[in-house]
Amino acid sequence: MLPAPVRKYLLISLASSPEVLEALTEGLSANDPQWDVRPYSDRFTLREVVAHLADWEPIHLERIQRILAEDEPTLPDIDEEQIAIEHDYASQDPIENLKRFREGRKAVADVLKSLSAEQLNRTAIRPPSIGRITLDKYATLICVHDGYHFQQVVEWRKA
Repeated sequence: MLPAPVRKYLLISLASSPEVLEALTEGLSANDPQWDVRPYSDRFTLREVVAHLADWEPIHLERIQRILAEDEPTLPDIDEEQIAIEHDYASQDPIENLKRFREGRKAVADVLKSLSAEQLNRTAIRPPSIGRITLDKYATLICVHDGYHFQQVVEWRKA
């Protein structure tokens, strides 16, 4: 279980992620070519990062709800690259996806903020590499996932 001060900072960080992403992409119009630069062939473009983050919010919310409702549910792996193809991330409106990310993250953060320490200690199974994970550690995983993609955005904006 995370100590209360750590949990407080985690929840603040989670809730503020859309604001951070909006600041990192400030000044880019929906048709700016910078959205589609692919500095690394094996990573998302900025447009795809924003679509990816927006798409994951309902997945996170559903997983959180399952952890709360079920005893140690198994949370299956999701093929992120396949979703990007199926949802055609490369053609989506990044400004609309920033809005979707903000709305989706608010729902996730609101649920997490409403939970007791006991609820945040409920567990799920995240095969194959993570294994058993508490809800507060799942929330931490969401936050570090954001950070991973924010670092990509920073690198691209500097380039």
